[in-house]
Amino acid sequence: MYLLLITIVVPYGRATYKNELTAIHYGVIGSMQQVARILFSVYIGKTLQKVGKKNYILIGFGLMVLASIGFALTDLIDSTVPYLFFVSCLLLNFIMGAGATCL
Repeated sequence: MYLLLITIVVPYGRATYKNELTAIHYGVIGSMQQVARILFSVYIGKTLQKVGKKNYILIGFGLMVLASIGFALTDLIDSTVPYLFFVSCLLLNFIMGAGATCL
């Protein structure tokens, strides 16, 4: 899912926002999912017995679906504000990383 997402976000962002967003911006977007996995893995590991495996799978699935729908809606962001696209992709990729940790 991660690789598929990056192969869609980068070409779309470059076509829409041309020179406003650099390769560093796309690298930060790509690494945000791994940061979320690192941050949430300890918490989820500690609370797994209390919450339950099935509940975490459902939470993770819900977060992944929510983030995927959010990425589909990034097409509606106004192209005159490139950093709104950047921040929304950061947040959505963070949510996707949290969901992937739950799975």
